[in-house]
Amino acid sequence: MPLAVGMRTYREHQAFYDKLQQDLAKAAGKASLPDPDSVLAQLAVSPRLTAIAKKFKPAVILISGCQDNQTSMDGEHNGAFTEQLLKVWNNGSYSGNYAKFHAAIKTLLPADQTPNLFTLGAAARFLTQQPFSI
Repeated sequence: MPLAVGMRTYREHQAFYDKLQQDLAKAAGKASLPDPDSVLAQLAVSPRLTAIAKKFKPAVILISGCQDNQTSMDGEHNGAFTEQLLKVWNNGSYSGNYAKFHAAIKTLLPADQTPNLFTLGAAARFLTQQPFSI
């Protein structure tokens, strides 16, 4: 999202976003919450979170708009990735699996924006399923 759009959205809904942050901090028993980017940077190295992940053994499939070293481009009405995802999804009539879904979206994006397909835990078995199915 362009910075100007993000800032405009925040300003237009500032009371909502500020209250949300305060409510989250209160629920966490803290005076304020840390910067989200700081928290994300610590996730990969947190022994506590690593132990939690090992205990609960989550299965996660992440499909995102680009690689970590890239920028997701804008589209006409959504981000470029979201527009192509919706095009491939075709109102739910897509019948392939996650890997094919990812590949089909990838072919519709410019070469400098490669969508990410990442799994964590025992998620590989879900890659053969139709996307967004239960």
